[in-house]
Order: sequence, then C-alpha cells, then structure tokens
Amino acid sequence: GGSTVTANGGNGGSLIGGDGIRSGGVVTISGNTVNAAGGYGGKVGGYGICSFDRVAISGGTVEAAGGNGSTGGGSGIYSSDIDLSGSLELTAKAGSPSGRALSQNGDELDLNTIKDKLSPGAKVTATNANGETKQVSIPRPVEPEKPVIPEESSSSSDGGSSAPSAPASPLPGLTVTDKSGAVISYTS
Repeated sequence: GGSTVTANGGNGGSLIGGDGIRSGGVVTISGNTVNAAGGYGGKVGGYGICSFDRVAISGGTVEAAGGNGSTGGGSGIYSSDIDLSGSLELTAKAGSPSGRALSQNGDELDLNTIKDKLSPGAKVTATNANGETKQVSIPRPVEPEKPVIPEESSSSSDGGSSAPSAPASPLPGLTVTDKSGAVISYTS
C-alpha cells in the first residue's frame, strides 16, 4: 500500500558483509518499493537480496546492490531460482570485485530469458562489478490517435479556376486543395 522497505546489511569489518535481505525460504516482492544493500566486507561483500530457495519479483520498484569487499563482491540478488515477471522496475548492482548483479545458481542471469515474462512498462537493469550495464525493458503501447475526418466541403464542378484562399497549414508552403483550387481544411 505505497510502503517502502529499506534493508541494509551491516559492515563485516575484516570478514564478510551482512546481507540486506536473507532467507532460507522464498522471497516474494509484488509491489511497493524495496531497497536492499549488502554491507562492506573486509574479505567479501554481502548480498542485497539472498534466498537459498527462490526470489520472485512480479511488480514494484526494487533496488538490490551487493556490497564491496577486498577479495570478492556480493551479488545484488543471489538465489538458485530468480523469477522476474510482470510490470516490475528492478535495478541490480554487483559488488566489487567479482560480484554478480543477478546470480542464479552461481551464474549471471541472462536477461534475454526473462523478456517474455515481463509486462509493458517493465524495466530490468543489471550492472556488473566492472560498471557495465545491461538492460531489458518492455515499452508501454502507444495509443494511436483517432483519425480526424474533415468536414465535407462543396466544390464547384464547373472546371473553372478560382483563386485559392489563404493557406490554413501549420507547415509553411503546404496546402490541400480540391480540384477547383479551393483550400480544404486538414490535420497533419
């Protein structure tokens, strides 16, 4: 209901940084705003969101950042199964060095595999430990404008020539005329 969850993992001093969100079960996010960041670790950074089961995000705005470490960075999201669908807006960042933005079974999630599950307006951005960004987004459909049907105008059929009236065009030099040369109103 319009709430924001902020979860920051603690710094690990000389060892491992804490995770922002950590679960042995399923982590489900279906709306609202979630900001989760792994803490700094003297050796390895913490995870933004960590589940040893499944992470399912189907809506809302989610930022998940792995913490930095001296020998290894944490992942933005770490799980054996990452299920991204619906109209979500997800930004995942890997911790430096060597973290992953979206670590599924130890490998970076291929964003091409999730395109079909995303709804219009969805956007997923993944930034690796080197700062390189990949993104997949599904644009919202553009509603076409309804055509403008000009009112019927009478035209003379005597074939005579009459001087055209002043152009009614918003584009200089462009006019539409009927066969007798009278200007016809139009919308471009």
